[in-house]
Amino acid sequence: MIAVLTQAVRPTARTIAWRPVAGVAAGLVLLSVLLVEEDRAQMVMAWLGAAVTASLLVAAIRDRASRLLAAVPTPLSARRLLRLAIVAPVPVAVLVLVVGLRQPDGPLPLLGDVTALTLAGLGVASWMADERGVAWGAGLPLAWVAGAQFGNSSAGAVGDALLWWHTDSLVVGAIAAGCVLLGARR
Repeated sequence: MIAVLTQAVRPTARTIAWRPVAGVAAGLVLLSVLLVEEDRAQMVMAWLGAAVTASLLVAAIRDRASRLLAAVPTPLSARRLLRLAIVAPVPVAVLVLVVGLRQPDGPLPLLGDVTALTLAGLGVASWMADERGVAWGAGLPLAWVAGAQFGNSSAGAVGDALLWWHTDSLVVGAIAAGCVLLGARR
């Protein structure tokens, strides 16, 4: 299995749409330059960066040749994992260097946020195996962060749930990882 995936790295990397990755990286650098001083802007930039990075990572698992490769013995989950492993280092490194190092707590909480949001999106994508699942999964991090940003935090349980990806990222990540594993095995 590992030999097959190793041989698949180069052709898979060629099929990945790299323009969105470059666009997200350029956007994060631009936001970082524009919002250097304000504390509130730093938090918004960190949350926005986490959401966009997570959405990009989930969108990267979209395989245009999935119907063609359905007959290949390599499972869909393995192909998606390979695509994610190829794409992930670039936007995560840019996020950490541009946004994470400016955070008062350092980049680790931001990485926890990105991981929780990405796993939540991957959980949606793994349960909805068609192309719509990837689209819904990629939209989830953006919607969740927008809800946390614009939602009413005094709305009780709903207000608390809007911030779980940030306040309880380990729990969200663990539950989402379980959903990904269960979705990949069905």
